[in-house]
Amino acid sequence: MSETDDKSHWLLKKEAASLLHVAEKTIERLAERGRIQRSNRKRPGSAPVPIYHPEDVESYRQEQQEKARLVAFPVPSEAMQEKDNRMDRLVAAMEQFMSVVMERQQAALPPGEPLKPGTVKLSYVELAAKEVFNLQETVQFTSTPRHIILEAIETGKLKAVQNKFGRGWRMLQSDVKEYLKTRA
Repeated sequence: MSETDDKSHWLLKKEAASLLHVAEKTIERLAERGRIQRSNRKRPGSAPVPIYHPEDVESYRQEQQEKARLVAFPVPSEAMQEKDNRMDRLVAAMEQFMSVVMERQQAALPPGEPLKPGTVKLSYVELAAKEVFNLQETVQFTSTPRHIILEAIETGKLKAVQNKFGRGWRMLQSDVKEYLKTRA
C-alpha cells in the first residue's frame, strides 16, 4: 500500500471544520498546536492539499461535547443565589410601592380625573418607610444633586437596577444608606 492509499480516508479541512462546527482557520490552529494530526494529499500538477486524521477530529469533537455538557448546567454560586433573592425582593417591593402610590394618587384627585405619574412627592417619613427608591426619590431622600447620584450609580458606588427599556433606576434603601455612609 502506498502513502496516498493509507490516507485516503483522511478529511479535507472543509470536512473537518464541518464535523466540528468551527471555521477552517480553527482546524489549522488545532493542527498547529498538535491537537489534530495533519498531512498533505499530493495532487499531480497542483499544490498538495492539507488533510486531517479522522480519529483525531472525532476525539476532539467528543472532548468539546463533554466540556459543553459540563458548562451547560453550572451550579449557581451563593453570590448568584443572593443576587436572585435580592432581585426578587426588589421586584416585590416595587410592585407593592406602585400599588400604594396609585391608591394615594387616585384618592388625591377629583373623581373621574386621570392619574398622572410622577406628580406625587412623598414626605421624608413616607420615603423612610419605603424599601425601594427611584432616582427622584433617592435625590429627595439624600438631598444630593441628581448628577451626583447618577455618577455614583455609573461608578458602582451606589448599587442600582435599571428599569425595562433602560428608563429610570431603582435602588434599595439599604444601598442608599450604605452609599451615604461611604460619602460621610
